[in-house]
Amino acid sequence: MTSSAPTLSFPGFLRQPIQVAFDAPEVTSDAGWLLLAQLDREVGLTEALAGALTDSREAPKVHHDLLTQLRQRVYSIAAGYEDCNDADFLRADSLLKAVLSRLPSQEDLASQPTLSRFENQRSPEELQALARALVTCFVESRRARPPRRLILDLDGTEDLVHGQQHFAFYNRHVGNYCFFPLLVFATCDQERDQVPLGALLRSGKASAAEGAQEYLAWLLPQLRAAFPRLKLQVRLDGGFAVPALYEWLEAQGIDYVINLPQNSRLRALAEPLMAQARRLQQRQGGTVTLFGALRYRAHSWRRSRWVVVKAEVTPQGDNPRFLVLPALRGSPERYYRFYTQRGDCENRIKELKQLAFDRTSCHRFEANQFRLFLHLAAYRLWQLLRGRLSGTGLARAQVDRLVLRLMKTGAWVRQTARGLRVHLAQSSPAYPYWRILALYWQPIPD
Repeated sequence: MTSSAPTLSFPGFLRQPIQVAFDAPEVTSDAGWLLLAQLDREVGLTEALAGALTDSREAPKVHHDLLTQLRQRVYSIAAGYEDCNDADFLRADSLLKAVLSRLPSQEDLASQPTLSRFENQRSPEELQALARALVTCFVESRRARPPRRLILDLDGTEDLVHGQQHFAFYNRHVGNYCFFPLLVFATCDQERDQVPLGALLRSGKASAAEGAQEYLAWLLPQLRAAFPRLKLQVRLDGGFAVPALYEWLEAQGIDYVINLPQNSRLRALAEPLMAQARRLQQRQGGTVTLFGALRYRAHSWRRSRWVVVKAEVTPQGDNPRFLVLPALRGSPERYYRFYTQRGDCENRIKELKQLAFDRTSCHRFEANQFRLFLHLAAYRLWQLLRGRLSGTGLARAQVDRLVLRLMKTGAWVRQTARGLRVHLAQSSPAYPYWRILALYWQPIPD
């Protein structure tokens, strides 16, 4: 596709002006598609997701199959193009066509109207199948080394909307119209990364805990069937401090650590420890933190439970915190340190939003739920790619930096009789990372 835009002139650098024209169909601005697409073929992520979809179109009229459309959307999102509108230009990108198994000289990819229909045709049954496929992909990736312990972190996040989307309501805590999706992350054994297992789109009026028990009831049998000896633990913030959820987790034999909102009774029970912390703070200054545990039963609870107390006093004053758990099998401080690690899922949510995870601008609720799955898939590919860069400067990089360093690399795509040859800039600082990643698939010479 050639652009009809006029030639642009930049006269301020050389004796003659620099002329710019958007007329090079053999050039891509996103060479990193090669890396993500190759990794995707290896792990089979988009293929598994596409297998959960059904195609009701008339076969003779189909130009773009479901797998190709899904990959086109996921790869575009991964490159920072969250809108279907961008497809009107990207559909002719030589490299994107190549990683979707089309030669640059062949038919262009799907356009914006085609991709919009693709998103809006998804049924509730397909969405359930997609949710199951995401969990299955996670399970299959751990078959070789089954985890002994799995930590589940659940969290909600505001998803601001602007329009008339189904179930978009005003949320007084957010102060705007929004959705309030629930995200579920899993951490295996001693791994660092919290892997997204799923996302449940909820209305803007949803409470933090709404749907959490039902989602866990759907998820846990799948995990236990795959890993019968698995020890499960759940970490939740104060929005999930609901007695019915405690009782259900205990009935399932699942350990949990949940932030407990403080009240006057809890503060009175913790006062001896707080008084000790105040005395120490007055003597030595700075911040003093002590840990303890006590038995506590709220009026709405059927039985008493353990509560871990963090008695902290800063120069600004008291800062007590409380956690509820079904049993105390170690030091209170260890439980508290374990709980604070759940805060890392806030970083995962931040990274998802770097890929415009909250771009739920479709009218239909089902289409917006489908978009969450597309963004989870794009994020998961970046997460897997980052895992292969251990020991490099990108080993702990967030997704926006990965996109900038690995994806946004210009390249000349040349079709020859022997295939395609992709030429990247000789001075590109991305070369060391490309070399490391390419070695996973084939050795390349210096």
